[in-house]
Amino acid sequence: MSLVYTIGKSNRSYESAGDQTLTVSSSSVSLTVPDRARHAFILIQDATVSVSFDGTAATTSNLPLPVGDVLDFMDGRNNYDMLSNLRFIRTGSDDGKAYAVWFD
Repeated sequence: MSLVYTIGKSNRSYESAGDQTLTVSSSSVSLTVPDRARHAFILIQDATVSVSFDGTAATTSNLPLPVGDVLDFMDGRNNYDMLSNLRFIRTGSDDGKAYAVWFD
């Protein structure tokens, strides 16, 4: 079963600010957030990954996101730290992917 995690909330409309596919392997990695991005949909592909939200390196004991899960992530503070603080790591032996679609 796939889940959508909605983090934050907003009443405004958003415009696309691009997209990115990040390969998630055995080292903690982060997305490259566009300057104007305040909102992202992040789809997990290929293998389960774990995510940390506070800027520290992700470990396999962080929140697991199975294939097909989506993070609906908004930075309501408009300071862009929340999106930049996301870190991902694979939880098994196979690399996963985090596909992000950015909005401003």
